[in-house]
Amino acid sequence: MQPMAWTCKRRALEWKSHVRTALFSIALGAIGLSLYVSLKWDYFPLSFIFMSMMFHYGVLRLNTALWRCVGFPVRTLFRNPLVTTGFRDFWGARWNLAYSQMMAIAVQKPLTLKLGEKGAVFAVFLVSGLFHELAITVIVMEGFGLPFLFFLFQGIAVLIEKKAWWLRYACLLSLVIGLPVLFPPAFITEIIEPVESFWMNTLLKGKEY
Repeated sequence: MQPMAWTCKRRALEWKSHVRTALFSIALGAIGLSLYVSLKWDYFPLSFIFMSMMFHYGVLRLNTALWRCVGFPVRTLFRNPLVTTGFRDFWGARWNLAYSQMMAIAVQKPLTLKLGEKGAVFAVFLVSGLFHELAITVIVMEGFGLPFLFFLFQGIAVLIEKKAWWLRYACLLSLVIGLPVLFPPAFITEIIEPVESFWMNTLLKGKEY
């Protein structure tokens, strides 16, 4: 969403810290996912967290390091969620920043004059709910309305939150509890579990579980 990063003059940029963070995230996620499968745990949010550590905070962070190594001033897409200050900070400054920027440009900015700042922000979450319906429930034809409900709750939380020390924990807890709502059982069975198996077979050199 920021094409100027690829058109400006290349320059020396710090990238090694991104590699260290990425490798640490991949290793920690791989260990966690291995334990999850080996011990036969059955709690989807936990497996999602491990996979997210490997991909969102590992593989994509390596991609950031690669671009910065060759001189393009790209920024991290996924930033440490554990230090978030609340719902607005998480969705606006920590999770999938490219998507956040796209929604700000395509939805929030055009609607601000008509709906006001809060109304435009809420519209972003409603549109996100619809997009995730297409990406999650439509492809498995089950669980319709659940992703929309997840983003509806998150949008309301963003609008009503006030500064408080406990918002960090409320936000993270809502995300963990809400994952089974965002991802219905059919999506977990048909999409996520095969991905888990792929990762485990890759990590353990073809060993079947």
